Amino acid sequence: MKGPRALVVELTAEEKRHLERLLKTQTLPVRDYLRAKMILLANQGISNAEIARRLEIHEHTVRKWRKRFLKNRLKGLRDLPRPGAPSAFSP
Repeated sequence: MKGPRALVVELTAEEKRHLERLLKTQTLPVRDYLRAKMILLANQGISNAEIARRLEIHEHTVRKWRKRFLKNRLKGLRDLPRPGAPSAFSP
């Protein structure tokens, strides 16, 4: 039995160029690479389960980032502010 259909992701030409450019960046953190790759694969009509299998991550993770992208577009791929006191030490 199949689950609900994944939300359709349609990218503008500018969004697609931006995400593809990110994937070519040498110093991109892995989490940002995975988020960009998820959205590009979703744009190709690939299911959440298949994206999760290809990227070796959990399907819930794919679903979360697909929804956040559709709600906030590229800004949705950023981390949300963390609660709590600011860091006491500089990076």
